[in-house]
Amino acid sequence: MAATTAAPAPRAEAGKRHAALLLIGAARALVWPAVCENIKRRLVDGLARPVPGEDWKVDVFLFMALEEEDAKWGRMAHDYGSEQLKACSKLLRPTYVQFMPPSYQPVKRNCSKGHEPAWDSKDVKKDVRGRIYSQCYRIQAAFDYLLDVFQPQAGVKYDAIIRARPDIIYLKDVPPLSNFNLSRPTATATAMADHFHVIHPGCRGPLDRTCLRCKGQSFDLLCREADFQLYRESGIQSVVAREMPMSRAKELKVTPPRRKSKEYGFLFLECERLDRILGKLYPDLVKESLRNCKAHKKFFLESPLPGTT
Repeated sequence: MAATTAAPAPRAEAGKRHAALLLIGAARALVWPAVCENIKRRLVDGLARPVPGEDWKVDVFLFMALEEEDAKWGRMAHDYGSEQLKACSKLLRPTYVQFMPPSYQPVKRNCSKGHEPAWDSKDVKKDVRGRIYSQCYRIQAAFDYLLDVFQPQAGVKYDAIIRARPDIIYLKDVPPLSNFNLSRPTATATAMADHFHVIHPGCRGPLDRTCLRCKGQSFDLLCREADFQLYRESGIQSVVAREMPMSRAKELKVTPPRRKSKEYGFLFLECERLDRILGKLYPDLVKESLRNCKAHKKFFLESPLPGTT
């Protein structure tokens, strides 16, 4: 399914800097009320929190795949319709929504041998190359639409772009945008860097500059390699929220509430992965963050099903 909807074009507001939050990926977790509410309160409101001397306006853009072709490893899979996203859209009030295909046909670049893009690398298994390409392409397409089509039509100049997966939740309020150094990419401290990053508009596309580009040709005058030093922000603590089938509850050592509906499973936060990155970067924060994540895990485990609030 490929369709778009748009709210009235945002107007530049005097005295404010403008940022675009791009939620890009599968809609599977975003249809759960608890996930959408967390993103609104912790991410959107956190980024836009004013500080003396600097005020930001954050516009939300949804680039969603409603159908799923890559649900594996015992996870729940759904083919959603746009109706299931209405409640979340009402909360997030996106400026623009685009429903994207679940996958894209890979297109090879004319790269010299050994300089192939990351998705086409010999180190990547052939059976997952198409999935990686689709993820990279979807992100690039979202950036390109924002900067080449939407921005000039709306008459708004975005000073910052935030790319985030729609299936991650935040354990604490994300710092306000005024705290970020936009000359470099900033990522979450608790998950893979490509789950969330903040960057200036010159570095458009996936955080991995070789995701679609030939190695050695991934930087330019607008996005210089010398400035592209990834920073992991301890104030951004996120974990993936996955819908799991009830049959995996015992294996995952959780006790979901009993529900009449068999259409959905339960939300599971991947807290066990948190310390793999955080422990290397900020070892003093690991115990507190794990404790916080486990408290969130219980809350999301018991959260209402989609369409019930």
